[in-house]
Amino acid sequence: MGIIGVLTGNGISNKKKSENKTNPAIEKLQKKNYSELTAEEKKIVLDAFLEGEGQFEAPAFHLNQRINEIISKSSKFPETLEIKGIDGEFHKDYSSYTIITKEKAQNVNYDKGTFDILREARSENSLGMKVRNNVLFKLKFTRFTALIEDVKSQ
Repeated sequence: MGIIGVLTGNGISNKKKSENKTNPAIEKLQKKNYSELTAEEKKIVLDAFLEGEGQFEAPAFHLNQRINEIISKSSKFPETLEIKGIDGEFHKDYSSYTIITKEKAQNVNYDKGTFDILREARSENSLGMKVRNNVLFKLKFTRFTALIEDVKSQ
């Protein structure tokens, strides 16, 4: 049974199943809009989204990818684009080094479900000089994702 059990997965406990319990506030969100939740439930739900926990893992990942894509498309020379990652360094393969977290979110308003994400980027201009740019994304949390309401380049 040893090798066959390992190959078929028998006898191996799946930690994900036991850890992936849905929070009651998130279950309530499945039936109601974010605006109908209590203040405590709003905080729980928005924090879970910002940390990419449970069923918010994929939406938070996709939001991060959309943010990176917008920065890339706004760059005149996207092949030279570098975005500051979680380690504080600029990276050309920025999709592997950027993530949305509660610590990176700014101006979090739990009542309205809004928050800001600031990304630092640099790329070459037409003269070949590296130019740094801060891009501020204003976001609004909806039921199971966040919508980009505004983008400002500083």
